[in-house]
Amino acid sequence: MRAAWLLVTLPCLAQTVTQRGFVDLRFTGYPQDAPGDSGNAIGDGWLRYESSLKASTAIRFFGTLDARTDTHSQVEREWRPDFSDSRLLRPAFSLRRATVQFHKGALTVEAGKQFIRWGKADVLNPTDRFAPRDFLTVVDSDFLGVLALRATVERGSNTLDLVLQPRFTPSRIPLVNQRWAPLPEQLQGVPIQELPARFPGGSQFGVRFNHTGAVDYGLCFFDGFNHLPLFDAALSAAPFGIQLQRYFARMRMVGGDVAWPLRWFSVKAESAYFGSSTVTADEYVQYVVQLERQSGEWSFVGGYAG
Repeated sequence: MRAAWLLVTLPCLAQTVTQRGFVDLRFTGYPQDAPGDSGNAIGDGWLRYESSLKASTAIRFFGTLDARTDTHSQVEREWRPDFSDSRLLRPAFSLRRATVQFHKGALTVEAGKQFIRWGKADVLNPTDRFAPRDFLTVVDSDFLGVLALRATVERGSNTLDLVLQPRFTPSRIPLVNQRWAPLPEQLQGVPIQELPARFPGGSQFGVRFNHTGAVDYGLCFFDGFNHLPLFDAALSAAPFGIQLQRYFARMRMVGGDVAWPLRWFSVKAESAYFGSSTVTADEYVQYVVQLERQSGEWSFVGGYAG
């Protein structure tokens, strides 16, 4: 159940400033308890304010603020401004986006906290490496912004995208012993302590070439870290319990995607090879193939990933 009210959409100052926002109230009900989680009725609410300023024909500024709370202890109760999105809980007050954009001719450069999406598939995006997500509620996962410098050069039907991310942003994973991360029966009642994560140092880099035409296709390369964590676990004697600590594997990715519109449906495919110098991380190939059809207001998508 969801209710939202648009607060304001206001162009002003000769179309140089725009602002808008909304209040969103949401209720989620679960018919059964989960191991360690008896929360069956959960309420969420947040306020979002977005603004943009067109300083000149070439320069624009963008900003988005979020304020939120909930009844299930997934949002911090400390009302402090947050920019990094690196804590276990959702921040009560956060700067969701803050960028300056320069556009002239074929070149667009954007710097600051922003959203970067790669790939063409809907079922799964193996090549989408600059897009950490909020998985606290896995059925309703939102994307998190990253601090990055992005330059895009467009020539006709070809686009070259370069991204440098100086600071790592992890995905926010389900909380231990809540509904989406239940403990095994053997560990029920054992205290679990989550230690501060070991975040990687260094920057991340990516480049993507994209072509649009009768058949759209893209090729990309990424050198950085996996935004989904691995875990170290240790048994603690005093106090007794298990200590968990997140860490993030080095990752290098080479991949591509294609979209081919046919008469009755569109075919989309995406695949990537992942290698790592972290000894505890896997090396693997991930792929997805999907069929998509648009009929009026309806969109039908089916696919297979492996």
